[in-house]
Order: sequence, then structure tokens, then C-alpha cells
Amino acid sequence: MKKGFILIAVLMSIFLCGNVWAVDDEAIQDLQTDVSATKSKADQNKADIESLKGGLPAEREARIAADALLQQLIVDIELIPGLQGEQGPVGPVGPQGEVGPAGAVGAAGATGPQGVPGADGVNGADGAVGATGPQGLPGEVGPQGDVGPQGPQGPPGNLTLAGQMCPDGEFVMGYDTNGDIVCGGPTQPLDVGSDCPFNLVPYADLHNCYLRNVDLNLANLGGANLSGADLSGADMTEANLNYADLRGANLSDADLNYADLNYAILINADLSDAHMEETESSNVDLSGANLSGARLTFSFMNGADLSYADLSGANVYGVYLEHADLSNANLSGANLGNDRLNDANLIRANLSGANLSGADLSGATLTAVTWDGTICPDYTNSDVDDGDGFSCLNNL
Repeated sequence: MKKGFILIAVLMSIFLCGNVWAVDDEAIQDLQTDVSATKSKADQNKADIESLKGGLPAEREARIAADALLQQLIVDIELIPGLQGEQGPVGPVGPQGEVGPAGAVGAAGATGPQGVPGADGVNGADGAVGATGPQGLPGEVGPQGDVGPQGPQGPPGNLTLAGQMCPDGEFVMGYDTNGDIVCGGPTQPLDVGSDCPFNLVPYADLHNCYLRNVDLNLANLGGANLSGADLSGADMTEANLNYADLRGANLSDADLNYADLNYAILINADLSDAHMEETESSNVDLSGANLSGARLTFSFMNGADLSYADLSGANVYGVYLEHADLSNANLSGANLGNDRLNDANLIRANLSGANLSGADLSGATLTAVTWDGTICPDYTNSDVDDGDGFSCLNNL
């Protein structure tokens, strides 16, 4: 108890004089220890005071006042840390830490310079022989040999063979595929093919041959030279004329129904009023041909060349003409209903009065086409002004 009062007196003198001691760390530690002990003693004193309630009033009040003063002095004590001590020696190296996760892959480096070309490799073995290509077009006709002297004219007459007879003024020229005689006019052109008119076989030379009204049904004349031949009125149904040369030939009113004319050449041929229904005529060349009034219904003519051809009044209903060339063709009054004209070339074609109802013209080129009273694919008339310049361009 006596030691406590001495410490209180010391603290009170410090408080009353207004001084703050600056001490080092060790002194601060000792002081903190004393303060803690003093607080404990104060707490004990407080407990003692409580136990003495009801005792002498003067002693109790003195203890309470001293305890309050001691608590205030403890709060007001300012502990000032000493100077920073010197750095201690480096401690031993700690154990190796765990390996961290792998970092992200870096960006690709720039492309290096082009390396030196390697040496040429060994030549590979020869490839297999390709398949034989299609038969080429017939070559040009060789020069005509010298004509021998003409014999004297015999008297006209009739010739009867196996009950067959040529009319007056015509002569037996040969036999058709049925064994019937073929009669010719009073004169044959001097420049005729060497196979005219007897040898009616593939690749035969029948140019300028007179074969009018001849029965050539199912005949195989593939690759034959029939240029300039007169085949008007001939029956050529289901005939094979693939790759045949018929340029300038007369086929007016001929029957070519179901015939094969793939890749045949009919440049400037006369096919007026001919029957060509359901033919196989892909890539046929009919440029400049006369097909006025002809019937070509339901034929396959994809890729055909009909440029500058005359198809006026022709019946071309239901024909496949995809990728065909009909540029500058005369199609006035023609029936092209339900045709397949996908990607066809109709530049400067004349479609006046033509019927295109139901036709497919997707992808077709229709530059500078002549429209006049044309029935459009949607069954409207080109003469109706619907903003397309009196054409079918908005009615496809």
C-alpha cells in the first residue's frame, strides 16, 4: 500500500509539472510493467473500497479520489519510442518454394526467311492411259477429182425393179434402208459424196446427195457428211445423226422425231416445217438455220447454238434450252411455254408475239430483247405498263 502511494505521488508530480520524459525502449518496457502492476493494485484497491462501503466516509472518499486520479494519469502517460536499432544479421535462406503454375504460351515469333529450295524429286511413274475421247468432227472434204467426159444422152424411159418404178424423168440412184429404190432428178450435182446414194453408213460421204423423201428411219449416219444434201421430206425418225455434218442441207418438212442430233452441225440448214419432237440435240449447232414453223416440242437442246436462227412461228414448247445461245434469234410468234431457258443468251432476240408462259428464265441474259405483245412467264402481257418499259423483265 505504501509503495502504491509513492508511485502515485511520483505520477502526480509529473502531471503537475507538465513534463514528459523521453526514455529508451527498455525504460518504457519497465514502466509498462510497473503501470500494469499499478493498475492491478488499483483494481484491488477499488475492490477493497467496495468492500469497505459503509465504513468511514472520509477514508472511502479519499480512496475513490486517489483511484480516479491514478486512472487519469495512466491515460495521459505518453510513451515515446526510442531510436531505430541497427539492422540485425541476415537470417538463413528459407526452404525452396513450390514451383508455380506454367505461364501462358508466348505469341508466335515472326516467320523466318525462305529456306534454300530442295533438290528436284524423282520423276513419278507415267499415269494410266486415259479413256478414248469422243469421235472428232469429220475432216474437210478433199478436192474433187477430174470429171470424165460425159457420155451421150440416152432416150428417157421408165425402169421397173422388183415391181418398183421411177417416175418419168427420174432415175434409180440406189436403195434405202428398206430396200426400196431411190430415184433421182434428171441431173445430180457433179460434186457429190463418194458414198452417194448407196452407202448409208456412219461417216459416209454423202455431201450434196439427192435423198429427197428417202426412208432413213433408224438409220445410223453418225459422223456422216451430209452437207448440202437434199433430205426434204425424208423420214429420219429415230435416226442417229450425232456429230453429223448437215450444214446447208435441205431438211424442210423432214421427220426427225426422236432422232439423235448431239453435236451435229446444221449451220444455215433449212428445217422449215420439220418435225423434231423429243430429239436428243445437246450442243447442236443450228446457227443461222431456218426453223420457221418447225416443231421441236419436249426436245433436249441444252447448250445448243441457235444464234441468228429463224424460229418464227415454231413450236418449242417444253424444250430444255439451258445455257443455249439464242442471241439475235427470230422467235416472233414462237411457243416457248414451259421451256427451261436457265442461263440462256437471248441478247437482241426478237420475242414479239412469243409465248413464254411458265418458262424458266432464271439467269438468262435479256439485253436489248424486242418485246411486243409477248406473253410473259407469269402469264401477263409485256404490253402492260408495270414499270419495266413494256417488257417481261418484272414478270419472270
